[in-house]
Parts: sequence; C-alpha cells; structure tokens
Amino acid sequence: MTLTLSSLLDVAPVVPVVVLSDETQAVPLARALAAGGLPIIELTLRTPAALGAIRRIADEVPDILVGAGTVLNGQQAELAAAASAGKNFSSVSPRSATASISDTVETPGR
Repeated sequence: MTLTLSSLLDVAPVVPVVVLSDETQAVPLARALAAGGLPIIELTLRTPAALGAIRRIADEVPDILVGAGTVLNGQQAELAAAASAGKNFSSVSPRSATASISDTVETPGR
C-alpha cells in the first residue's frame, strides 16, 4: 500500500512526530493517540529505542498507522520496515534521501 500525503491527512489532520528514549512508552502513547482520534504516529530514528518502539506499536496497537522519521539511508529504512513486520508502515525521510530509500524498501502490498 502506498500512502500519499493526501491519504495520510485523510487518516488524521496532523501527524504526531515523536522522539522516544524509552521503548516501553511507545504502546501507551500510541493507544492514547488512537483513542484521542489520531490513529497515526511517526517515530523518529534519533534514539536507540526507536526501532523497538516501532516494533512494539506494530505488534500491539493494530489501530494505528506507524511510520519512521529521520530515515537517513537505505539501511535505516530496511531496519524500520523489518521492525514493523510490514504492518502499518510508511517511511518518512528528508528530501535528500527519499529517492535512495524508496528504491531500497518495497512498500507492503505494492
């Protein structure tokens, strides 16, 4: 499934961008966002806890779309896709890295 900015904004009018230093905070935060009407979250890959947080949300919160942000290269994109196990994943990256990342990771369902 390929999501455009427009289709993401159809899910929610804003995308919460989150930096977590403790992956145990991921599931309660994701559940609270979904319960509050924001069924989408972008976790930045700025901390060692980020991939574990993506994995936990993908496994435990099926009602939320989880994505990775601050994806700087193809290896990070692959790790983020693997952490989500192909569930509810969209990769968000700086413009300079977008082309190389989109060539590296295949979107689930495509």
